[in-house]
Amino acid sequence: MALSDEAGVENGGGGDGTDGSETADGTGETDGSETADGTGETDGSETADGTGGTDGNDGGDDSDRGDREPRGALERTTVPPAVELVSRTRAAEARAAIATVAGLVSRGVSPSDVLVTAVDVDSYEDALRRAAGRYGLTLAVWSPLRLVRSVPYRFAETTIAALRDRDAGIHVDDLREPLRLGWVPPRNPDRGPLDRAAVDVVARGFRGQRHALPEWKRLIAGSEASRTTKRHWMAYLNWLDAAPAAPSPGAFLDVLIPAMEAYDDAVLPDAADGRPVSELAETLRAFDRTAELLRTVRKRYGDRLATGRIDRGWAPTHELLEALARTLPGRRELPTAAAVDVVEANDAWALDVPYVVAIGLVDEEWPHVPTSAVPSIARAATVRRSDGGRGSGASPVRPHSTWTDARAHDRFVGVVDAAAELLVVTRFAADGDGVEQRPSRFLDDLDPVLDRVADAERAALVADPTALPESIATHAPGSPPEGSTSPDATTSPPPHADREERE
Repeated sequence: MALSDEAGVENGGGGDGTDGSETADGTGETDGSETADGTGETDGSETADGTGGTDGNDGGDDSDRGDREPRGALERTTVPPAVELVSRTRAAEARAAIATVAGLVSRGVSPSDVLVTAVDVDSYEDALRRAAGRYGLTLAVWSPLRLVRSVPYRFAETTIAALRDRDAGIHVDDLREPLRLGWVPPRNPDRGPLDRAAVDVVARGFRGQRHALPEWKRLIAGSEASRTTKRHWMAYLNWLDAAPAAPSPGAFLDVLIPAMEAYDDAVLPDAADGRPVSELAETLRAFDRTAELLRTVRKRYGDRLATGRIDRGWAPTHELLEALARTLPGRRELPTAAAVDVVEANDAWALDVPYVVAIGLVDEEWPHVPTSAVPSIARAATVRRSDGGRGSGASPVRPHSTWTDARAHDRFVGVVDAAAELLVVTRFAADGDGVEQRPSRFLDDLDPVLDRVADAERAALVADPTALPESIATHAPGSPPEGSTSPDATTSPPPHADREERE
């Protein structure tokens, strides 16, 4: 993967509009001749001192929404047209959502141009898949990539940690970790990684010890390790030593991207080789995301240096990497044009698709309320007693967290922003216990553009996806397929609609 081709794209220099990618003046490769093992082997490490750089229905009445104070504006100048579908149960809601997708596809919309999203996809996946089978659609359900647990991310993180601690003193366990994960000389990746057992044999001889890098070089050079093992260790130590102590944003990538490319060439598999294909795909996704994350770190690092918020060093880059890795969601990779993507709301923030169907817009899911041991019937009764039956939603037994609500609202804003042509929001009117579910307070953000679909239109849509409600059909291309029916809000629902609502 040609990671370095993109290394200078982002603006790491702050406010002057330059790319901030000052090249290090020591671009020549160190040869490792200062090693004490007498091998005279080149390590292929690269110097980069970074000098000169700068840095529903009966239960779906939404009258209670009007009693609440609006949450305020979405952070965008325009909100896409929005349509609301209300069903009686969660399963019926899933059918209505997928029927909407099927209706759009019947009008010529590509499945890849429709995104279905929920706060918790797991709670809807089975119902969505059943509905998709009913309407002849294929779903691609994406779960967030657990980036920080992946080997490619751990390789990058432990390498930066070693660079950070090399002068102040680095523990032997931290020193060996990049080697155990597959570090190879960036200029000579064909040499291949050192076997983990060989790495551990050397490390065990210094169990519990912590030293600065010069002392580690002396100790490893004088160890009883084999010549091949010692040569690989010394190449690694010399590579760490050659990196700048206070890298510029450009030097940060100049050091890490070659190491990542060598890791890609020497360690990452090209085929599954007996392992599950999904495991290989996740590893490759993790590598791509880690490389992307390093470029994001470079930009943030440059921006903060330019404003004087941080000083140069490997420590702030390590902190940025960890913070971003735990904040940025997994994204859609390997998209299939014939499938409809289903993602968690946390994954929708950076997407841009014509049609978005957001499901589960009830108050206990958007924002999510922590699971309670108290049955929902008892909780609902307590809420009614506490607010005098006004339906204000103020409950002394429900946890209120401004921070949690703010995060949930940010996710909702991301979902709205992802919709270029039309946003369809759905919700269910009652949970499994038959307790009424209040509309999400976030729906207030869509007033006055939110258009509620009549129950008869929704039921007609579920019975025949080509019968798109007028408020949705207006934003769909083409004409209804020949033989389809046009929904009429004044007509009665199909005979079987009531049965489906009870399911």
